[in-house]
Amino acid sequence: MEWFSYTVAVILLVASIVSPIITTYMNNKHQKELKKIDIYEDAKKEALSNFIDTAQILNYNPTDSDAMYEYCTAFDKLFIYFSDISLDTVKGLELARKEIAKNDTQENFKKANRELTKIVQTLSKQIVKK
Repeated sequence: MEWFSYTVAVILLVASIVSPIITTYMNNKHQKELKKIDIYEDAKKEALSNFIDTAQILNYNPTDSDAMYEYCTAFDKLFIYFSDISLDTVKGLELARKEIAKNDTQENFKKANRELTKIVQTLSKQIVKK
């Protein structure tokens, strides 16, 4: 019966050493995955925020080629993070922006802002809430 006590003691010793190692490894792996998700979601929010900023700048400077370049770059970055986006997504905004270029009335600016708001509402549904 004495060998049984030694066997149990050895098993408990091994379990007490191996169990924290396995637990720590699994916890670290899980935390790493959560951090990746957080980084991705932060980049997604940053891309959307950058798109909003550049769209607003372009609305107020419709003939500025640098503003157009920044806007196009910001829009292209949205394709990386958002699945429900296409060129049709910004069609209304583009039409409103062209109206601003022709006639920069307050009503045309409001229309462009409404179109931008529609885009943001559609895309913000794809952002994970923390």
